[in-house]
Amino acid sequence: MSRSLSLDYSALLIEQWSQTLNLLADILDMPAVLIMKLDGEHIKVFAKSEGQQNPYRVGEAEVFDGSGLYCEHVIKNREMLEVNNALKDPHWDANPDIKLNMIYYLGLPLNYSDGQPFGTICALDNHERPTEKKFQKLLLHIKNTLEDQLKAYDIQQQVIEHKSQSHVENLIRGMAHELNTPAGIAITSATTLSSMLDVLTQKFHQQTLSKHQFLDFEEKASPCLALISTNLEKISKLVERFKDLSMQFSMDVSNIRLERFLKALCEGFNHIYGKQQVNFRLNAPDKLTLHSIPVLLQTVITELVENAVEHAFENTKVRRIDIDAERFHHRILLRVSDNGIGIKHNISGDVFSPCFARKQAGRFGLGLCVVNKIVQMQLKGNIKLAAQRQEGTVFEMVLPDLA
Repeated sequence: MSRSLSLDYSALLIEQWSQTLNLLADILDMPAVLIMKLDGEHIKVFAKSEGQQNPYRVGEAEVFDGSGLYCEHVIKNREMLEVNNALKDPHWDANPDIKLNMIYYLGLPLNYSDGQPFGTICALDNHERPTEKKFQKLLLHIKNTLEDQLKAYDIQQQVIEHKSQSHVENLIRGMAHELNTPAGIAITSATTLSSMLDVLTQKFHQQTLSKHQFLDFEEKASPCLALISTNLEKISKLVERFKDLSMQFSMDVSNIRLERFLKALCEGFNHIYGKQQVNFRLNAPDKLTLHSIPVLLQTVITELVENAVEHAFENTKVRRIDIDAERFHHRILLRVSDNGIGIKHNISGDVFSPCFARKQAGRFGLGLCVVNKIVQMQLKGNIKLAAQRQEGTVFEMVLPDLA
């Protein structure tokens, strides 16, 4: 009933999801917000809010089937469960969580992209609580966000298993982290604004609303709306970047808008190699397109970039990699160049040879041999080391549209 998730992804998800759970616990004003995960025959605490009153510990596990836990019901029935007070409910007055005084429960199922159950997201409290539709909607929104992240990691794992690109994990790690902050701010601001509006509405209907209270609401509401608007705009832009990246995971032939495609790659490279102080510059016409295989084109460019970062910049203070694209007759000319130490003229003809790594003690290696094969055999183009300049190295590819 469960399936595995790699340890690297688990550690990353726990780190990211714990921040979301902390924020959710503050908004809901509950001591315990958890993500539970099916693990073989057991269900365990996968991530949790960090409040001092949270009695659960990460890694705690129970036998799943027949456990009597709230979460068992949620997973098996694939639906939301809310128990306002388990002590007053004969269906739940003997469930194991009562030992921890968790008598209120609100939970939703979490699923992988293929529909298999991951576990649950749930909130628990030590006293009776009424049903709050806005909290149910908020938990549903968080559930959908977490499932989108699981889907992204599914795609990433599939790509890495096929060895089509090694840096996808870093791209999604960075973008998921970037999404987490504006999403949290927008949710918090919206909840704050909603609470303020509830108070204002109540006072209005009771005819106790004063001018001062209304002006105070107006003063506090404007910054909340500004935060919501600004951060939703950030999220929208990040989602567009995700869409561009998702196209790059396909092994199918598709129409690639090169400027957007290469821009997304450069943004990913900047995130990965920022600490090495490598500057990436892109030059590509806005409407330039290529009918090709996105994931293989990305693999080729990534290998050239990684090769330059690793080997080209010995004693180079200002490090630069340029990616250029232009129309070349009825084909596309792609150029990846750097301002590094270059390649000696007497060995430049061997760079695509599988034996070249041994000759140069790792200066270049099988990566360039593989790049050459991908370009020639699968992308139906050609690649060469361009004429030597005073500094740096230039690789040029000429690629046709694929049928």
